[in-house]
Amino acid sequence: MCEFAITDLFNKKEKSFSKEFKLEAARRAESSNSPRTRIADELGIFGVTLYKWCKLHQMNHSQVFHDTGPTIDQQKFKNLQLELERVKRSSR
Repeated sequence: MCEFAITDLFNKKEKSFSKEFKLEAARRAESSNSPRTRIADELGIFGVTLYKWCKLHQMNHSQVFHDTGPTIDQQKFKNLQLELERVKRSSR
């Protein structure tokens, strides 16, 4: 279990996200009653990353979000692939 958590932690650091994803994450966090840490976990990002995106969004600095990664659809597909792999590993 600990091994998985460490692996997951390292995977989070390597991800990059599109401007569209960052804006949507910030909007979701700002409009939700759920804790930002929960939303960050659901999105596969660090809480501090989501906090930073929300702060920039609140300051109306949406233009500073650069496209550094895949589109939302590509990210969803990647997340589904990762989830499938996780399920396959746990069923062995």
